[in-house]
Amino acid sequence: EIIQVQGFEFDPFRRCFWIGGETGLLKLAVQIDTLSELDSILIYPNPVLGNNIVRIKNIPVDSRVDIYAISGRLIADNLLPDAVFGEVVWQIPEDIGSGMYFALVKSDYGKRVCKFAIVK
Repeated sequence: EIIQVQGFEFDPFRRCFWIGGETGLLKLAVQIDTLSELDSILIYPNPVLGNNIVRIKNIPVDSRVDIYAISGRLIADNLLPDAVFGEVVWQIPEDIGSGMYFALVKSDYGKRVCKFAIVK
């Protein structure tokens, strides 16, 4: 069937294209390579030296991030990525000391654990 296209828009939140025609809207879903999306997560600076901000970049939009101490204690939970830049900016609380920490990134595509160090 041939469709007379009257409008075309990418929806980054639903990860699909909307195509407007004479008879209504057509939704075209986009398949994303889940492995490469989770594999491209980057934490910086790592190690954190004298800084009180950690950035977790290249996170899928639907993700949630939890921060754990090496002991397994939950430090921060349900951190949400910025919808435009795909990153979480975590302000390190003053009571957090030097050590190894883990960021658990959970999304519809799976989970990924990333480690980082804080040096005060």
